[in-house]
This record gives sequence, structure tokens and C-alpha cells, in this order.
Amino acid sequence: MWTDKQAWGLAGWAVLAILFGAGRLLAEPCILGSLADVQAARGIGVQGRYLDDVNAVPDGADVLLLGKAFTAAGDQEVDRLLDQGCRIIRLPGPSAAETLDQMKSFKALADKGQDPFASLPAAMGAIRHDPAFPVLTRTRLGDPKRIHRHPDFLPAPLFLPPDPPEGEGPLAPGTWPPGFESLRTTGRMVLAVRFDPQSAVLRARSFPTLEKLLALLRANPEVRLLIEGHTDNYQGADYNLDLSRKRAFAIKDWLMQRGIGANRLRTEGFGETRPLVTNATAAGRARNRRVEIVRE
Repeated sequence: MWTDKQAWGLAGWAVLAILFGAGRLLAEPCILGSLADVQAARGIGVQGRYLDDVNAVPDGADVLLLGKAFTAAGDQEVDRLLDQGCRIIRLPGPSAAETLDQMKSFKALADKGQDPFASLPAAMGAIRHDPAFPVLTRTRLGDPKRIHRHPDFLPAPLFLPPDPPEGEGPLAPGTWPPGFESLRTTGRMVLAVRFDPQSAVLRARSFPTLEKLLALLRANPEVRLLIEGHTDNYQGADYNLDLSRKRAFAIKDWLMQRGIGANRLRTEGFGETRPLVTNATAAGRARNRRVEIVRE
């Protein structure tokens, strides 16, 4: 025979087990995406609850959106998740390979015992801003609503690059990485970076160059740079001037996010006013779309 005390004790343990299980479910991110993106995430071991339907996401859950499964600006399903108190990280790689790289960055952070969702705004573009996703942008942590829907609001990167492979440690003080000889000798060079069309969003192919620039600045703390943005004449002059300024600032912001002081970096946009060659050909326009760095 169960005594009342034993019965109440058993009931208490049952309630705790239920609450603990619910807590574990909420602690694991709900993961949604296309079949290919979900298979890629499973393949590299991203941990979470893989769901087929946004409506299955519980209130207050952390949500990881993969690839281009949710693409419309002002997406109603994403708005509903925000209204449910969910914290959202999106890995919006423009290609399957870049989405996979972002998944690896997310997993690397989690594998270190860190919570990628901790202290983040409710709405978050994870690694690079997607202009089609104004709802998934980053706001200041002090913002009580932590939601910013303005289409021109750009987020800061969430994930730092992975640790360098063994044998590729930081540069020795005073040394320069290969490829920056022109900056050292002439004080100016074109930086080998690329952006999405008509956008200040850096493409993945830019990161190796930026990593070298970061290493240079860390090894040479006396170096200060002017970062210049230049465009072709494809759009109007005002549009091009604004785009060139945003692209120059994107480089500065990328470096500042990794510890380079703002006092060492200055930006300026020149739009279409300083072409290297004629804009009459596609090849010429491609050369004129550039970022230059100048040693100050």
C-alpha cells in the first residue's frame, strides 16, 4: 500500500521529470530547412530537434533556419516565431557550400560549450546579412524589443572564423603576409574582396584575403588604413556613392568585430568618380568595382 507521503513524493518526481524533459526540449534548437540543408546539418552532427513544420516549434524555443527555406521579406511564419518569443539564428548561405561552412561555424561554437543563442537579439541574421530578410537582423542588446525590421539595417557578424589549422599561427611581430607587398612599398593596393551584386554583403571568397589583412594589422599595431570604396557607373551617382561607402564600412566592421580598433581604420566612398579604366565594357566595370586600402 502506498502511503499519502509516498504518493505525493512520486507525483513530485513525475512533475520534475516532465519539467526537466520540457526544459531539454526547449534547450535544443529547433532546426528547419530544405531536405538537402537538413541532411547536410545532420551529416556534420549539428545537434537539435529537426522539424518539418514551423507550426511544430514550441513557444520560446531557439530556432535555427538553414539556407533559403525562408526567403520572403516579412515572412509571416518567421514573424509568428518572433511573436512566440523564439530566438532565431539564420544561416543564409547563398550556396550549399557556404551554408555548410556556416553550419560548421555554428557547430564549432556549440562544441566549445557556448550557447550561440545566449544574450542575442530575438531576430538575428547569423553570419551575413540577407537583404531579403529585414526581419532577421541584429539590434543592440539593450533594445527592449530586440527586433529591427528596417530593410537597410545591417547586422554584425555573429561567428568569428574558425581557429587556424595547426602550423598557421599568428604572424610574428613586424612581419607582413604574402600578397601585401604593394601596400608596404607604395602605400596603396586593391583588396581582393567580392560582394553580392548591388550589395555590401561580403562573399565567402573574400575571407582568406581579410584573414591575411587581419593578421597584418595584428602583427603591425602601428599600421593605420584608409579603406576606399569604388563602384562602376551601372546605377545612378547617388546610389553608387552610398554603395561604395557601405562596402568600405563592411570591411572596417569585419576587422573591428575581430578586435582591430576603430581608431586604426578610416573609410571613404567615392562611388563612380575614380574609375581605373573605362566603364564601356564588362571587364572594365569589373575592375572599377573595387575596394582599395591606403596606408596612412
